[in-house]
Amino acid sequence: MTRKSRHPKVTLPLTALFVTAFLPAQQHSFAFYPDPDVPVRSTVISIRGAFGNATGELLMRADEIGLRGFGMTARGIEITGSRIFFNDPNGQSAERYAIVARRAAANGLPDPTPNGLLFREVFTTQTGSGGWFADARTFAAPIQLPAALSNGDWFVGIEFVDRATSGPFGSDGLFVFAAFDTAYHRGDNPRSGAPTTLYEVTNSAAGRSTLPGGSIHLELVTTAPTLMAGGRNPANSRQTLNGISIPYNFGRGGRFVDVRSHLGSGRFDDLAVRLSGPTGGLAFLALAPNLATSSLPFAGIQGELFLSPTTMFHAGTFVLPTTGEADLLLALGPASSPVRLIASQTDLHAQVLMFDPVQQTAMFTNAITWNSKP
Repeated sequence: MTRKSRHPKVTLPLTALFVTAFLPAQQHSFAFYPDPDVPVRSTVISIRGAFGNATGELLMRADEIGLRGFGMTARGIEITGSRIFFNDPNGQSAERYAIVARRAAANGLPDPTPNGLLFREVFTTQTGSGGWFADARTFAAPIQLPAALSNGDWFVGIEFVDRATSGPFGSDGLFVFAAFDTAYHRGDNPRSGAPTTLYEVTNSAAGRSTLPGGSIHLELVTTAPTLMAGGRNPANSRQTLNGISIPYNFGRGGRFVDVRSHLGSGRFDDLAVRLSGPTGGLAFLALAPNLATSSLPFAGIQGELFLSPTTMFHAGTFVLPTTGEADLLLALGPASSPVRLIASQTDLHAQVLMFDPVQQTAMFTNAITWNSKP
């Protein structure tokens, strides 16, 4: 059966733009995964972390995956729900997991102490959920984090509350979908040398995961508009299922792009974003080679500006369709393009200012970053 994309595709050569229709969006969400909509298309394996069948936490750092300024409201940072793709070899028994948020310690790793724990809420899966399944939650009360953490120095992820039992995949227990940049025919495709974005907390100790570089499927939901960093490598075939591929990568291959044939790779990636906002919202997309020294609030605008106001530039204006979501392509031009040369030598950041025509409010999305320079 052919699955149609939920997201229109917009090309921004920084001069032109067009939109096509797609199926309705349900919520403002953010996921750091190559294919957030059909994750099985890019999933290599289901994992728990290097701690294996033991209990522990598998986390990602907010500013490394694009959550700088995510979910900002007048009450601080708010997360209203989640969706996670799990595998459970034995669906006859319910399993427990927790959504966990932690502060960053002085060494940049998750703070594994009780003082470092920002939030922890335990959920139980339904029995009969054998094999792989999506566990979607709307929180009874939003997760609220201090606005002071909006710069992204915090971690979010999954705690495996219950042990798994036996076998390389376990005969019972929860395992989360993961996309690795290994030799497997599916997975992620970041540039060569991209750092891992997974961290682990186990036995009151924290560190970067020793697993191969990859990402896990954890979708966070918020009431604020969201922006996701993507990349397009036309030669990428690692996000294909039943002959159907998606053009953009929103995982590490979208965060750590190869825009100018790094180490002779032959890749000339373009950039992409996924924007989710109010129906019919007016969007102003800005790019910048620098972040602001500190985030900038503006009276009457929800959220804060994280791009440097002295170096940012306007990259496009458009109206979101009635579904409130769109995929946008930022075409960097031919291999010899000077834009590619610049993008290969510095990080590039993006943020959107949204205007809601119904509520007559203005909002910033979170700020995202592309990295092509090792």
